[in-house]
Amino acid sequence: MDANRRVIGKLKKIYGMYGKADLVDEYVSPGGHAYRPDLRVAVFKFMNKHLKGDTTSKVEDSAKYTPLKGYDLRVFPEDKDLPKDAINGRIDETFIPAAKVALPEKGKFAEWKKGMIADLRANSFRPFPTTMARGNGYVAMDSLFVQTSRRHAIIVPSVKVNDSLPLLIFLDTPNAPAKRIELVTKENGKHDLVLVSPIGGNALSWTQKSPPNNVERSHALLGHTVDEGKILDFIESVHYLRDEWKLKDIRIGGHGRDGILAAYAALFEPSIKEVIVIDPPKSHKEGPHFLNVLRVLDIPESLGLLAPTPLTIIGGTDAAFDRTAEIYRLAGAADELKRK
Repeated sequence: MDANRRVIGKLKKIYGMYGKADLVDEYVSPGGHAYRPDLRVAVFKFMNKHLKGDTTSKVEDSAKYTPLKGYDLRVFPEDKDLPKDAINGRIDETFIPAAKVALPEKGKFAEWKKGMIADLRANSFRPFPTTMARGNGYVAMDSLFVQTSRRHAIIVPSVKVNDSLPLLIFLDTPNAPAKRIELVTKENGKHDLVLVSPIGGNALSWTQKSPPNNVERSHALLGHTVDEGKILDFIESVHYLRDEWKLKDIRIGGHGRDGILAAYAALFEPSIKEVIVIDPPKSHKEGPHFLNVLRVLDIPESLGLLAPTPLTIIGGTDAAFDRTAEIYRLAGAADELKRK
């Protein structure tokens, strides 16, 4: 109600500048969010005054008032009747157009990459630490639970893997079905495999209900997203495995949106040697979600920023990833990108 009163006060002040303060009115009805008789009467009086010029007639609520079902209030009876040129569902795109990324000039890839990452930090990852240095110590609980000064995650298996083999770290979330994990292990038999479950992952999940999606919404209100947090979990887990398990040859990956999270983790953590993504989305419109990211770039460009880091895109034959391939070519690293 405090916010409501501030809005009304400002409206009356603005209307008063034009000598029309009487054209703004408010009515507060005690109780929760509902359409009660006293509210209806207040609305009818406002309409009588401003639409009919009538301020004297007695106004009463309808004795036969019955709410209409939402379906009966539809302007267009069926979804198929909606205008094909309607912009309601993409109005955000008309307010702020998506970025049109100019690709790097020949011989200037490093400069272009540095600038793009700076733009990402300024627009979408401002809460990230300036440097991805190790936190103030790790605490291992039951040999599984990795906690730092900022975040925590679950690492499986709980025993140290063979440090003579390259290590492949995969995100363990609802987007990582077992058959996809099997695919990765089959194609990378010379790797040891570790699963990392970030906050919101399979091992550390929260209740999801749409609506209200309380966790996701609360993060956005504070200038974060849950996907941004998962990247930090990923990076902290890499630090733990590198520092505590003394593993040097670390590769990361994920399925779907998780693969893109892995790619961003590699952008901010240069010790990662390779990235493997499976069936990635073609645009951030499908996720993962970072505030303002489409003002800077979209997924094909973000994957291109990984160059010259080796990148494998399984299910990456879509034309959208031709742009990723072009960036790798301009970086002089065309052979480091594999599309299957």
